[in-house]
Amino acid sequence: MPVFQYNRYTRTIYLEKYKHFKEMKKFILFIGLLSFITPGTYAKSLQAVFSYASFSTPDNKPYIETNLSVRGSSVSYVKKRNGKFEGSIQITTVYKKDGQIVHADKYNLLTPEVADTSNITFNFMDQKRAALNNGDYVLEMDITDNNMPGNKSSLRQPVHIEYTDTKILSSDIALIESYTPSTKSTNPYARNGFDMAPMVDNFYPGTIEKLIFYAEIYNTAKLNPGESYLLSYFLENAQSNEKLGGYNQSKKIQAQDVIVAFGEFNITQLASGNYNVVVELRNRNNEVVTAQRSFIQRSNKALNFKMEDVDNIDVNNTFASKYNYEQMRENILSLNAISNSQERNYTKTVLANKDLTRMQQYLVYFWQKREGANAENAWEKYLLEVRKVNVAYSSQFTKGYDTDRGIVYLKYGPPNAIKTGEIESMTFPYEIWRYETAGTQRNRRFVFYSPDNIPNELVLLHSNVNGEKNEPQWKQKLLLRSYINNPKNDKELNDMNYGGQLDQDFND
Repeated sequence: MPVFQYNRYTRTIYLEKYKHFKEMKKFILFIGLLSFITPGTYAKSLQAVFSYASFSTPDNKPYIETNLSVRGSSVSYVKKRNGKFEGSIQITTVYKKDGQIVHADKYNLLTPEVADTSNITFNFMDQKRAALNNGDYVLEMDITDNNMPGNKSSLRQPVHIEYTDTKILSSDIALIESYTPSTKSTNPYARNGFDMAPMVDNFYPGTIEKLIFYAEIYNTAKLNPGESYLLSYFLENAQSNEKLGGYNQSKKIQAQDVIVAFGEFNITQLASGNYNVVVELRNRNNEVVTAQRSFIQRSNKALNFKMEDVDNIDVNNTFASKYNYEQMRENILSLNAISNSQERNYTKTVLANKDLTRMQQYLVYFWQKREGANAENAWEKYLLEVRKVNVAYSSQFTKGYDTDRGIVYLKYGPPNAIKTGEIESMTFPYEIWRYETAGTQRNRRFVFYSPDNIPNELVLLHSNVNGEKNEPQWKQKLLLRSYINNPKNDKELNDMNYGGQLDQDFND
């Protein structure tokens, strides 16, 4: 009998034979899996990943988009007249409502031709769209290897579609593997000017550096024409729903027929774990109008570490052995600026235990993992930068490496230019840092300010660096000082919001 496991966080389904169940469950957590046992024994075991997402059109006509990725090595191949080999599978898709068929499709999907079948590493993919009315359906999919009919998998999946023009609603979130500007309007992967190759699986191994996603929000223009909203997308812990620092973006947007949420995060520093991609729309009262989540799982072995890896380090005669307890405590704390979330959590444990040897071991481990044999030189260079930010940004209670400016400096290096301002006492003290390159991003800015009017205690207000704090109303917040001093000065405040010195300082 089929074994089916579905989780509300995801719409990714795994289809393959039962003998792979334990192996799959070991590596994929909280992800739907479907296995189908077919009588007999076959050399092949058809393996596929299926996902779906529902969308609507501006005139409220829902449709479902399905994606299927089949492992090329799980398909049987036959030799063609040209001497190459080709596989073929038959896909039958049926949507039923109240037991009646409302949509059906049956077709063959061919693999790329190959010269050698002994080392097939590719997956081949298919995407379909079906117009469906609101309601509850059962999606039935059968996949059969045309060259070995006993090699098959089947899926039975409930599908719920509900779109209305009386509420602001979001589509599902589609995960995207890659995208390029669209050159053909007939391309089935084309959407809003881009060809989008779907990410069928929601498992992200360490080899994948970007998380790209796409969603649509409907009815804002129809229900609230001219209204402005705050569109945000971010990552959160799937268990606690706690937002992850460094993985959030937001922008102010006007009501439209369809608001497009198309974004990406660099996940090279995202630790292994279970997360949700969240797309959220808020109104001017900061109320959530609509929100959508999509579950993903990350495996990033490059960032993982085991306790025994730290324990096995002999710190004698290493660069860490020369530091005493207080020095080591400062050294460990200074690493937080360039650490991932797993490393920061481990740092808390190391500091809580107050074990000098463990601190020394961790310092050596941290740099060996990143720089190998060059660990000591890398640490000494970093320490010089830490000393610079401590001199420049430390306050009575906070070391420079723990301030927002210090953290940005240690992460991205010194800025190419700094604009310092306080426009005739109209704004809080501020600094705008310009980077020609911040990581892999070009022409980026950071805005720091002091809401307490203390010149050397500035906090990060806004940045256009992906993954950093993004505040669409940063100019208004800087100018709040003017409003506090002169609440009747609305015209001057509004004039400053739409240009003037702040824009010039930001764009220079």
